[in-house]
Amino acid sequence: MSDSFGSGDLLEIGSPNGSPIIALDAIDSHVFIGDETAVPAITRRLEELPLGVRALVVLESAADTEWPWFASRATLQVVWIRRKDPANPAATIVAALRRLEFPAGQCFVWVVVESTGARTIRRYLREERGVDKQWIEAAGY
Repeated sequence: MSDSFGSGDLLEIGSPNGSPIIALDAIDSHVFIGDETAVPAITRRLEELPLGVRALVVLESAADTEWPWFASRATLQVVWIRRKDPANPAATIVAALRRLEFPAGQCFVWVVVESTGARTIRRYLREERGVDKQWIEAAGY
């Protein structure tokens, strides 16, 4: 077995924690959807965005969770949602998304919530919003 790469081989690079690095070329705006467990990752991704890019953060949390402050060079809109029904993952998020206007242009959507909720949100994005699956990164825990 050889450790060398040949011409034309594809090498994928991830960040230290294994999440993919998002190429910013061709992306006009970013939508980050998550719950309180996604705050560190959303914070990191927002810090990486360049000036002039639009970003929408939709964050769901329990009633007693303190909302963080996000820093970014991007033009940022943050929507806070209080979790209403823990037994129905993502219902509150999807209801809020239905009321929101997504940023214009080529939009990358990044979702991290409980696994059932991630599937629900991904289905909503594909079926109701018409977002192409290549522009969605949805992960559940």
